[in-house]
Amino acid sequence: EKEVTEYIKSLTSHTVIENDRTILKGKEIDCYIPALRLGFEYNGLYWHSEKVGGFESHYHNWKTKLAATSNIRLITIFEDEWINNRQIVESRIAHLLGNMSNVCRIHARSTSIVQILNTDKREFLTNNHLQGDDISAIRYGAMFNGELVAVMTFTKTNMSKGGTGNQYELNRFAVKNMCHIPGIVSKLFKYFLKQYNPQVVISYADRRWCTGNVYKQLGFNFNNVTPPSYWYLIDNYTTRKHRSNFMKHMLIDKLSTFDPKLTEWENMQASGYDRIWDCGTNKFTYTRI
Repeated sequence: EKEVTEYIKSLTSHTVIENDRTILKGKEIDCYIPALRLGFEYNGLYWHSEKVGGFESHYHNWKTKLAATSNIRLITIFEDEWINNRQIVESRIAHLLGNMSNVCRIHARSTSIVQILNTDKREFLTNNHLQGDDISAIRYGAMFNGELVAVMTFTKTNMSKGGTGNQYELNRFAVKNMCHIPGIVSKLFKYFLKQYNPQVVISYADRRWCTGNVYKQLGFNFNNVTPPSYWYLIDNYTTRKHRSNFMKHMLIDKLSTFDPKLTEWENMQASGYDRIWDCGTNKFTYTRI
């Protein structure tokens, strides 16, 4: 938490308040910049877990919404993100603070859009996106002077009953760390629209980090807030692993002791696991006119 705060202080001339309890009804904001109405939370995995920390499914999302009622944007950083992906986190913080002094600036018109190999996509997302790699069949990259500087990926999805079937999901968008490329998200998305002419495109914005403004710029409409999700904590509370890796039907092969009469969470607890919850996502939809 101190490291994050010191990094923020190094990037802004605005007053930075630490451990404020006056704004959110006695709840603490680890780091708050009043001039920007911007707050940061650093969530240690051990202390913000469900069993040990007592932070159940609603808490982090509730705190985000409480901040929003005071017109404060609250960024929630998980401990493993700072430790394992510090360059990505620092780049995102620099953009949030509007500090472009150490950020390379590239004009979108100077880039060319190309389809990229899965290996190149994997490496780029691993190094430049907090969620890392994805499973995507449609992969575009923006090239500048022979270097990959931005990536956008998509997958074909199933329409709900009565739909046309021409629906896609925008899975990932990432720009190279410490780079600012105005207009690149629009350029990548328009390239995809021209090639696939989709009826509908859906996407999800992580509420811990994103408000979804970029989607609005692309012509998406807000749909709804999805409920918080959770990660299981492994390696002595140092690593998060998404719940999709521990669905109940998988547990018989993952746990030394498995009881089919118990729920997924009950089985995981019986084997000594804990979990941590996020803030949910904002769902957005683009519909072709």
